[in-house]
Amino acid sequence: MELDRVIIIPSHVPPHKAAPDLASDEQRLAMCEATFTDKRFLVSDMEMRRGGLSYTVDTLAYLQEEVGGELFFLIGDDMLFYFDKWRDPHGVLRRCRIVTSVRSEDVKLEELEAYARRHFPDEFEAGRFVFLPMTPFPVSSTEIRNKVRDGEPVDGLVSPGTLELIRKGALYL
Repeated sequence: MELDRVIIIPSHVPPHKAAPDLASDEQRLAMCEATFTDKRFLVSDMEMRRGGLSYTVDTLAYLQEEVGGELFFLIGDDMLFYFDKWRDPHGVLRRCRIVTSVRSEDVKLEELEAYARRHFPDEFEAGRFVFLPMTPFPVSSTEIRNKVRDGEPVDGLVSPGTLELIRKGALYL
């Protein structure tokens, strides 16, 4: 995509996910910083500072004012398949392009395109969706937390710095 910068924004309270075993805001922010060390990445605590539920449409409105330029929002197939149930998905699509790809070998890129075309035909035709062909990396944060809890190795699934933070903080046990 040749993006100038990728901003990593951990949610304060994700509205779509009830995960009682989440690490604290500070721990999740530290794990993001340990993972995204390249200078192209910026880890931001903007949603954590804002507090409350973290709605993408609100974050994008803030970024439009503060950063400007064209915005792209990267999501996996699991998030796209219920994007129509998000708060103000049309508002999200007015503020950015959705960039998505498959995370699972069970999903095909054509299914993502069909979903977007069916639920958001005008935005689909206007090019508000970008579909990236790539090799699936079928692991989720829930699976990683479960592996840690069950004492299974997560080497190669998280960065070495993040793994150290998980071990030091005895996270997900």
